[in-house]
Amino acid sequence: MLQQGNHDVAAHLHWRILFDKGPGSTVDLREVGFFDAQGEDLSVGGVGSASSEYGGSYLKAYLFDKNLNTYYATASGVAYPQWVGYSFLSAVDVRKVRVYPTSSSYPPANVRLQFSDDGAVWSTPQSLIEASGGLAQGL
Repeated sequence: MLQQGNHDVAAHLHWRILFDKGPGSTVDLREVGFFDAQGEDLSVGGVGSASSEYGGSYLKAYLFDKNLNTYYATASGVAYPQWVGYSFLSAVDVRKVRVYPTSSSYPPANVRLQFSDDGAVWSTPQSLIEASGGLAQGL
């Protein structure tokens, strides 16, 4: 997971991570999750989205499917930063973010968190830092 410093501790309807391209030609992810302070995965029942997708067997539908054997990838040749996000049925207070890259060859870089209440106006991106074991603690 990734950890973020101080953010507006409140519930919001839309959450997303922004990221830059790492060393690969795309960014490939196995899974993304948004969690509450108790560690409960909140990414259930809403709608996942992404700014682009590679297609084929690397679809945005796989970002939040709870299956580490499926993959998402950004489209080739797109401008960065790219984003992946989740729209919740009701406002939630995200405290942890989990990002599972597929390999060290195609990871995201400079991961940042944003939230919105309308899906149009987004908060200032807040930097996330990698915590032990790749897990985020205490947003």
